[in-house]
Amino acid sequence: MMSKENYETCAHIKSIGQIAVYVTPSCPQATQIKGHLVSSKERCRRCKVFKERSDGDEQRNFI
Repeated sequence: MMSKENYETCAHIKSIGQIAVYVTPSCPQATQIKGHLVSSKERCRRCKVFKERSDGDEQRNFI
């Protein structure tokens, strides 16, 4: 069974693009670029504050 990447299962994620991961303001890895809070997939992979989202959270959008 393949495990999902942190950026696919983290509670801080709003949506996932090709390179950028759009995150909520509570994400410690967040950087603001052109008015959007983003992180890179690589930063999410190495994140030490990863917080798995609960089953009740809505499905995240993949751009």
